[in-house]
Amino acid sequence: MKITNVLVPNAYKIKKDKNGNLTSVIVDEELDPFNVEFTGDDCVQIETEGTAYIILSKDSLNKIIDLIEKAEIKYLKTQTR
Repeated sequence: MKITNVLVPNAYKIKKDKNGNLTSVIVDEELDPFNVEFTGDDCVQIETEGTAYIILSKDSLNKIIDLIEKAEIKYLKTQTR
């Protein structure tokens, strides 16, 4: 079992918020969780309020890229309905 899953069980899971935006939680290399929102244009906004910095590895960045791609697919599915 990964420590990330224990400390932040909802990490890297895409959810829809009350406004219909797709969001998730990512975890940096220091195991700090950050809320993210997918903006629907192959981008992600990372909420870093109250934090001086965020440390991301290649693996973390690849996970974020995977999340962006999954969010884009979800957005496209909702637009074609």
